Amino acid sequence: MKVCFVVPNAYGLFEPTSPTRYGGIETRSFTYACALAKQPELDISFVVRDEGQVQKTWTHGLTLYSYNTQRPPHRSPVIEQIDADLYISFGINYMSSQIIAQAKKLNKRTLLCIASDSELIPELNNGKQYISSEGDNGKTLRYSIEFADKIIVQNTFQQKKLKTHFKRDSQLFLNPINTEKYSKSNNADYILWIGRADHEPKRPHLLIKLAQAAPEVHFKMILNPKIPSVSEEIKTSLPKNVTLIESVPFSEVPKLFSKALGYVSTSSYEGFPNTFLQAGSSQVPILSLDVNPEEILTELECGYFACGDLNKLAEQIILLNQSPKIMNKNTVAMNKYILDNHSLTSQIKKLIQFLSSWETPKSLQESLNYDFSGNVYVHFVEAYVREMVNNILSNNHKVGIYPAGKHTKWMKSFISEEHRNNVVYLDDNPTKSILSEEVFELKNYDLNSLDKIIFSIDTDNPDFTQKAKDLFNKKLCLLYEDFPPGPYILK
Repeated sequence: MKVCFVVPNAYGLFEPTSPTRYGGIETRSFTYACALAKQPELDISFVVRDEGQVQKTWTHGLTLYSYNTQRPPHRSPVIEQIDADLYISFGINYMSSQIIAQAKKLNKRTLLCIASDSELIPELNNGKQYISSEGDNGKTLRYSIEFADKIIVQNTFQQKKLKTHFKRDSQLFLNPINTEKYSKSNNADYILWIGRADHEPKRPHLLIKLAQAAPEVHFKMILNPKIPSVSEEIKTSLPKNVTLIESVPFSEVPKLFSKALGYVSTSSYEGFPNTFLQAGSSQVPILSLDVNPEEILTELECGYFACGDLNKLAEQIILLNQSPKIMNKNTVAMNKYILDNHSLTSQIKKLIQFLSSWETPKSLQESLNYDFSGNVYVHFVEAYVREMVNNILSNNHKVGIYPAGKHTKWMKSFISEEHRNNVVYLDDNPTKSILSEEVFELKNYDLNSLDKIIFSIDTDNPDFTQKAKDLFNKKLCLLYEDFPPGPYILK
């Protein structure tokens, strides 16, 4: 069986010098893929974002592909070139919906892996009335849940939410970890925190408050960049007892945990944190503010759970710093829980059995009829065009958009502010344009001054499309080249 993982931000796990930061999704997918690659009956491939590396290479026992950021993976030839039997995506997001849609178009099987408890909200059933923090509507996001052939969850909470809100069954797979890579050092001297620079869910500002409440404790903070303003805020408010590191190669993570006195989590929500597994495998005490996956910290006494009380969490950290053995019982319980439930060997064996037990994939025709237009792309075309256009603008100095009609008026509303000065609007008859911006007459404009020209129509018009190809040649960017006949937006 040929299995393809599509995880755009995972290149940093394959190449330590990569500037792309990884998190739980990337760690989980990388662990699964590398372990499955050791099975002779499986042919594993992995798709990541292009960072200048070769388009195809062999590493970690699998084939690693890159795709050009101007064309997301669902629109890149690489997906069809791989020709996998099964495509795996992670998280309820625009990318997962697109990958699943592309796989349906190729009549291939799909597996969706839920990434976080917070994804499974009933508001996704509100369709286009719900807009996520990334700007995607509920209908776009719900597509991945509805049309993935199978779904994997990390805990029973996710399993219940998936069934309650979306009537989908799922298979529970606990996050795997290779415990052999982790061990405990006798020179533990800091409380470790790992997360992204965001307000939610990681909440690094709360680690700053903990450090201020425990000035005698040394904290080590691994703050992976995400939101620049949050990174700057943390840097400017950093107490003297906090050592800030912006990133750590994946291969160095076991060493980082081995020297930790304890691991603290300030997250508001998670799935099942890989950092809990890494801490437990290193016999490092876990201290958590709000996250208690499967209630193991309390019911199984696998760590300390502060029930949202920051003051109590600070008090426990101070006690641990004064008496490092105070949580030995908890670390033993957590280590046993991991060995019994999360070992890489047992989880991979279970996953292989799962992959070999497919029923008939969800109907391709059912998927194609998902929306009123009868084509698989219509309900998330806005998210696709937003990404596509802003990728083109990010990679080119000056871009023309032609013609300046209704589709362009719709499209320009989500061109990011930083790119608006790089756009020129063109039309055969500017005097009839409905745009408020200046529109230039095509025949009198110097096309050599433009890097790219976006062809802005969503209707099936072969003659007009051919005219654009003849006029613009290699500068031309077609948004809907592989799509079934439109229109998609202007109905």
